[in-house]
Amino acid sequence: MESSLFITIISVLFIMLFASMAAWMLQRTNSIILPLLFFFGQYTKQWDLALAGLVLTIIPVLLFYFFAQKHIIKSVTSGSIK
Repeated sequence: MESSLFITIISVLFIMLFASMAAWMLQRTNSIILPLLFFFGQYTKQWDLALAGLVLTIIPVLLFYFFAQKHIIKSVTSGSIK
């Protein structure tokens, strides 16, 4: 019981952190990916920062797929069968 409460609290804190970070980025630009282009210049490439940013931007997509996986697979398979 205590471990599930701990995991829930950590998950909520992570979601709040990511939501505030995403809101801050959206105020400055129109998308989350666009600021990542600043890590690549003509003479420099900051791969460590770019890959960290890409990991943070892919997390919501993975979470959405994880929670909607059942419905996505059901939709894909129902459309393939006549």
